[in-house]
Amino acid sequence: MSKRSIFNTYKFLSVLKENTDKDHTITQHGIRKLLGEEKARDVLGDKGTFTRRLKELADALNLLFFLKKLRRP
Repeated sequence: MSKRSIFNTYKFLSVLKENTDKDHTITQHGIRKLLGEEKARDVLGDKGTFTRRLKELADALNLLFFLKKLRRP
């Protein structure tokens, strides 16, 4: 994963953290509107990149939770 990809993933997570909670979700369209067209293109990429980034985040979190489970006595 490149530094740029890591930064964009961090920015994406920051946007989610700042603009969502249990009772207030946001759509891809809402995130794009919030960031503006140019920044959204850089941070989220196209629909395929956005979907791939969500899958990668889910995979990473699943791995993290699995590893935490293994460490518990």
